[in-house]
Amino acid sequence: MVALVRSSRRPSTIDIRSELVNERLARIRMDLELVSAYVHRVRDEVVELRVTGQSLQQMSAQIHLNTLKVTAAELTYQAVDRMVQLAGLRIGYNRQSVLPLERCLRDLRSASLNYANDRLLVVSGSLTLMDRSVRLA
Repeated sequence: MVALVRSSRRPSTIDIRSELVNERLARIRMDLELVSAYVHRVRDEVVELRVTGQSLQQMSAQIHLNTLKVTAAELTYQAVDRMVQLAGLRIGYNRQSVLPLERCLRDLRSASLNYANDRLLVVSGSLTLMDRSVRLA
């Protein structure tokens, strides 16, 4: 998306001097940065638990894994949705577009449906009530 916005092939509707365009790009980047940071943090936690021979079934680990799945599903979808809005329908939602946003949007939407985010949140809520350690990621 950034490469397209920087290029001369960007849609005429995208004015790179616009504060709104910059704000939208910042929000897209922020969503993706948050997911990336949480993926790395939870990965490090899983590696640490495995190295020390501890179980991934610990409440805090399960909450973190569930949170990772839900957060990644929601924020990556939101980021791509923002990209579609920024790029416009012709580029953002066309199957033959230079950016495969339409497919990404569809695939990421299915992430919250294949294994329902609601179910994971209910489980995490129940685990939160039982988790005395409250170890945040």
